[in-house]
Amino acid sequence: RRITSDTSKKQKHLMLFGDSLIFGLGLNDKETLQHHLENSSDNYNVYNYAVFGYASNQIFMQLRKLKLEEQIGQQTQQQKQQQIQQREGMALYFLNSSYIQRSLGHTETAWNTSSPVIKLEDNKLVFKGSFQDYAPIRTFIYKTYHKLKFNSYLLKLINFSYPNNYSKQELTTLAKVILESKKEYEKKFEGKMYIILHPLYKSLEKDIELIENYLNSNNVEIIKFSYEEKEEFTIQGDGHPSGIFNEIFSKELVDKLRL
Repeated sequence: RRITSDTSKKQKHLMLFGDSLIFGLGLNDKETLQHHLENSSDNYNVYNYAVFGYASNQIFMQLRKLKLEEQIGQQTQQQKQQQIQQREGMALYFLNSSYIQRSLGHTETAWNTSSPVIKLEDNKLVFKGSFQDYAPIRTFIYKTYHKLKFNSYLLKLINFSYPNNYSKQELTTLAKVILESKKEYEKKFEGKMYIILHPLYKSLEKDIELIENYLNSNNVEIIKFSYEEKEEFTIQGDGHPSGIFNEIFSKELVDKLRL
């Protein structure tokens, strides 16, 4: 968990779940979304649980392990820092289209071999191990192609990737993982988890729409924001959100969610 400020003074928690976009890859602490949210709120301590390369399956496993400080036995000061100290609060789950490829497997995310595989069996989520363990041959093929493409101008020019689409069953499973993540948080803490579609990264619209429809059918809304594309919103040559964007986005979140 990324820590950018003292978490001992405020009465509620605000947990952030996501990948490198939310962690703040390429930024100093004062440019992160976490920092701007912390500065904008008098009531919430912000806990940033975003991790580079994470997607829905990892976030679900992360939430299953997360506990309040008071629920843990004897621990060091460093261990205490890693736990939530306030029962009441809110969680923000930042969704983006790359979660689909990372969670379900793709040649473009072949580096993510340790990601957990979760299947839907009898309407229950079942952990099947990592990609490497569950589908070793497919993982090997994806990794090999990914490496060849990285080193080949021709393959980059052709820009072939696989798979080009996912089945309704696969996307429904992913949507249920997101739904169960929300339930897991709300079971452990006194607060609500909001699902937010990150506004800077728009692709796989039809797949996102199917996930949204499933969540809506379970009375869960995906919160959306809209911004014009501007160069200063991303880190030059990198593509991750800039400090400028995080400052603007944080203000929108504070207003929308009344933080």
